[in-house]
Amino acid sequence: MKINFNKMNSKSPCIIVHGGITHANDPWIMEKISAVVKSASRGYSSLISNQNAVDAVEDALWWLENDEFLNCGYGCSPNDQDLVEMDASMMNGTTSQSGTILCLKDVEHPISVARYVMENYSNKIFSNELMKRMKNIPRFWMPPGNMDPVSERDNEVKNHSCGCISWDGLNLVVGSTGGGPRGKPSGAVSDAGIIGCGLFASETLACVITGPTDSLVQLNLASEVVDETEELNACPETVLKKHVNLLKAVGEAAGGIILHSSGCTGIYFTAPCMPYAVVKDECIVYGWDMCQRHYRKYSNVDGKNICRCNIEMQNF
Repeated sequence: MKINFNKMNSKSPCIIVHGGITHANDPWIMEKISAVVKSASRGYSSLISNQNAVDAVEDALWWLENDEFLNCGYGCSPNDQDLVEMDASMMNGTTSQSGTILCLKDVEHPISVARYVMENYSNKIFSNELMKRMKNIPRFWMPPGNMDPVSERDNEVKNHSCGCISWDGLNLVVGSTGGGPRGKPSGAVSDAGIIGCGLFASETLACVITGPTDSLVQLNLASEVVDETEELNACPETVLKKHVNLLKAVGEAAGGIILHSSGCTGIYFTAPCMPYAVVKDECIVYGWDMCQRHYRKYSNVDGKNICRCNIEMQNF
């Protein structure tokens, strides 16, 4: 299947964000939708302010890590010791650079640490204990206990990570951040911390997937989606759907987002809900189920409407 990119301007910035798969009766679904729309808007604001795709991914996921309703940063689910351990990764497909932080504690924004690792170290995978020994990064740390679970979110079951992909016209960057399943064994790693399985990027295509970590690892799923799409010159969303449905066939729910450097986006999930938002050409498309997509004019996180577009629905 050939991809029709004729309506897309490959130099136009674009960002896509997801807030993790969830169940149909999630009492906080509207809060999660609001969070991903604001997150994508924040990242897009960075892109149109002459910042790059790395900045946009960090800014977008930074926003989600401040939100108690999502399984990342401040909202992370606790492990079996009732403590928060966080994973985060970032990959620049254009440069093939990547950075990963595993089982991080007492840090408000794991995605910022992942970026720091990507840009400053030849060893691209760091553990919490190794990071603590680094004397030149005290700015990331918080006093012990500040990231422990709080009662407002303690009863909410949140098992899946959040992700973001950004294109600035030159660089294609993907990031993921999450705390793993509630009650996971201390030291266990989530899909947010495994490049190739939960996220992957090349020069022209990036994908981030959330779901059962063991299955994502066995299938090397994000990398497989990118490789097959490029090899077959196929529709990105079609290939994403094919691979996510492999998990559905064995009774496992998953979801993901994919972005081509042309601006072609794809969203697919087999769980009842996955809040997501896409911003490009100064317009937003967002949703939470596979049945409907909603459209609105772009506004920045302060609510100021700056949209000047009249975009067609099919361009998304």
